[in-house]
Amino acid sequence: KAVLDNLTIKAANPSKTRRAIGLAGSKITKLELDVNNCVIETTQRGITVNADANTGIVLNVNNSSISLTNGITNYDEQVDATNDYNNSRGISLWEMGESEVNIINSLIQGFYYSVNISGSKSSEGTVVSMANSTFKGRAAINSWAAGVKWTVTDCEIYGINNFGGPQEGFGTIVLNETSANNTVEVNNSKFTTYFNSTGLNNPNATEFMFAIRNSSSNAIIKGANTSYSCVADKGGIAKHY
Repeated sequence: KAVLDNLTIKAANPSKTRRAIGLAGSKITKLELDVNNCVIETTQRGITVNADANTGIVLNVNNSSISLTNGITNYDEQVDATNDYNNSRGISLWEMGESEVNIINSLIQGFYYSVNISGSKSSEGTVVSMANSTFKGRAAINSWAAGVKWTVTDCEIYGINNFGGPQEGFGTIVLNETSANNTVEVNNSKFTTYFNSTGLNNPNATEFMFAIRNSSSNAIIKGANTSYSCVADKGGIAKHY
């Protein structure tokens, strides 16, 4: 077990691989990493776990913040792709079967994807729990992996669309075509979808609360949840609806 506690970690060199914390390799198995009371600033990815189809990984993020710092001045209205369409991720997970991720009392902001899981092999049995936390990104959850269970409890989730397209259709929670048998359970959480003037002026742009693109996956909504839409007018002033 590895523990990072009360640290400030900055990975902001534009000429290098900008990943603040990385666990990678075919021998990663039965590993537990705790990130407690940390401030993580990066210009690409915050925490990357490449389990390479191994199992038994436990990642705990408690009372910590993970922020993309590419010139972002307003995290309610901006995300950044870091000049690579899919490369900006707060927590990036790869082929983690029978594993556990817990994000508690934390903040992830500025990334394309707050939490992303992908890989060609199944992540069956993996559970991602998000509680009392705030996620601000193009999507809070972006899943390409099969067999993942997600729970979102007492969270604030912002889906931010500030892209021109030509076809920009996404959501705050996205279960993509390959994410078979995913379940997202949402409890007592607040959703905000936001368009800035660039996204708003794109007639093909959408930002859904849920974009479920695999017929075997589903969302379960419980408790008192709220949703808001927020768009910028031509002067860039945000208006709430």
